[in-house]
Amino acid sequence: MSNELPLSKEQIMDTAEQVLRRFGPDKTSVLDVARALQVSHGTLYRHFSSKAALREAVTERWLTRSIAAPLADIANGTDGSYTERLKLWLKTLIGCKRTYASEDPEMFAMYAAVTEAAAEIIEAHIDHLIGQIHTIFEGGIRRKHQEPSSWRSCISIIPHTSANGRMSGLTQILMRYGS
Repeated sequence: MSNELPLSKEQIMDTAEQVLRRFGPDKTSVLDVARALQVSHGTLYRHFSSKAALREAVTERWLTRSIAAPLADIANGTDGSYTERLKLWLKTLIGCKRTYASEDPEMFAMYAAVTEAAAEIIEAHIDHLIGQIHTIFEGGIRRKHQEPSSWRSCISIIPHTSANGRMSGLTQILMRYGS
């Protein structure tokens, strides 16, 4: 291989994300990423212990940038009442997932695959989202717009099951918040 420059984890993840989008998560190998970077695959293993670790890191970063960051802006904002912010937060979450499922199917497929294989990443993502909901609710309580127990009323605006019959992630988030 010809590239002798030191690589950062960010450079590797940037390239891995591009390769994943090109070939999809099922057909992308560490060798594909190494070829795109013009390094040996051993170079990648200095930064990531396995293909799974690389996929998890790329997925975690994608979740943070694509879903958690836009939601954080809403959760940390001060415009509108807590109910307006919560509704906007929920609409944004649903909109992000719909958009990425149709416009970024390879990364969304990667997210789905990692969901099954690396529960701790998804747990951390859900914990982060719960923190955002907590921020919205605490703001409402501080402004006297909300009673501490009124989170339960929010569950009524959320679909409780997904198309496959499992409890929706949003319902799980709100139920965990209230427990």
